[in-house]
Amino acid sequence: MEQNREQLKKLLEFLDEIVKDKDNYWFLEELRNRYGSGNSIAKDISSIRKALNIRGKNSINYEYITDIALKNQLLVDNLRMENYALNYESKNETERLYYFCLNAFFQLENILNFYYYIKYPDLNNFLSYAEISTKSDKYPFVRTGSEQNISEVPVSVKIRCFCLDFFPYNEETNDFTFKNLSELREIRNEGLHRCNIIKNDPENKLHDFFKYQNFNTIRALLKKVSDKIEANICNRQEATITQILASAIIIVYENEEKDCINTNPNGYKVGDKVLVEIDSSGKRKIINRK
Repeated sequence: MEQNREQLKKLLEFLDEIVKDKDNYWFLEELRNRYGSGNSIAKDISSIRKALNIRGKNSINYEYITDIALKNQLLVDNLRMENYALNYESKNETERLYYFCLNAFFQLENILNFYYYIKYPDLNNFLSYAEISTKSDKYPFVRTGSEQNISEVPVSVKIRCFCLDFFPYNEETNDFTFKNLSELREIRNEGLHRCNIIKNDPENKLHDFFKYQNFNTIRALLKKVSDKIEANICNRQEATITQILASAIIIVYENEEKDCINTNPNGYKVGDKVLVEIDSSGKRKIINRK
């Protein structure tokens, strides 16, 4: 029975690799049609967890991802990531952290591709944006002319552009997001064997990664990027409640603009921080409390 479980795990890993290629999405849909009762792998997560002794739970729900196949892949990678964090049967801490980072990186790469695909439907516009954004870098991005889609642009370029826009490093911000994401990419490239060596080599530039990073910091790093993408795609703004009415609440945004949201006021109080989502038609709704 244990041998069968190991074989099934390897099969799932093989299927994960297959569905990462968008040309194979038809295969994923065929699997759903034959063996699934719904459109989302998320519905079967409890069964998968029980069958394969998966202990973790999704730490990011990716509700803002509109591509169903991509969302399902992200949920699976996130679940696998969290399972490594809780796999206490493994005595090799470096191995657990490496595979945690590997699955975190898979998610990072996919959500960056999704974000830039949404923001730049025209590939040439994205290529121009990347060239302009990195022109002052030591190794600026220069298009080759062979790029067919955003996924073919090196992920290092997308990480750089994203951090320049949202997490720039300077003496005031002291923001190390770019450094941390770049090291996460390098850890993926090094492989488990090399990481075991790097951890014990103080002279290696990635040695400090294993000294200062852990499951919690990597999880927070990934969520930081995901939250920023979600906020920019969905046009969400933070606000503070200033007045409670019978069937609405009065809020003030960070730019001091006031607004009235029609909603059931039960449970809210003056001073509460809320997150307001504004759709393309201008309709506003409170999606959660800060």
